[in-house]
Formats: sequence, C-alpha cells, structure tokens
Amino acid sequence: MVKWADICLPKDRGGLGIHASRRMNVALMLRWVWRILRGD
Repeated sequence: MVKWADICLPKDRGGLGIHASRRMNVALMLRWVWRILRGD
C-alpha cells in the first residue's frame, strides 16, 4: 500500500509522476470558465 501523495510525486523524487486528479480537474474547469468569460 502506498499513499496517493507519494504516487503523485515526480519520478525523480520516487513517485510515479501521476498528476493529482483533483488539481487537474480544477485547472481544466477554470480554463473552461476563462474561455466562457472571454467569449471564445
């Protein structure tokens, strides 16, 4: 068993380099909001 935080570490720090899904989701949602507000 390994902590999710350890898996999300960069490979050079002993993790698997998987991006934290919650952070990625927030970033993608903010990108859509930005596009809607700009009228793209």
